[in-house]
Amino acid sequence: MAPRTARGPVAQGAADFKAGERMVNPAELPKERDHVRAITSLSDRLHAPVDAVDAIYRHEYDRLAQAARIPTYLVVLAMNKTRSILRRAETHPGHG
Repeated sequence: MAPRTARGPVAQGAADFKAGERMVNPAELPKERDHVRAITSLSDRLHAPVDAVDAIYRHEYDRLAQAARIPTYLVVLAMNKTRSILRRAETHPGHG
């Protein structure tokens, strides 16, 4: 039997959700797939840990999205900025 909440049964899999994990709105799944592809691509190309790339990429994406009038190229812009930050950190350790 599925666990229950004050509002009724918990959706399948929701009981396994851990604090800190991102819940994705199903309408945003295509966008999330783009983010995952961008993050894994950068991680592979730059030989950087996925967690580090994810944190920088999502921060830069969110920062760019706040001012974007047309969000079409946000993934590309966030990838470029993330790549730049990681390369700078690689050549100047300790200077972020």
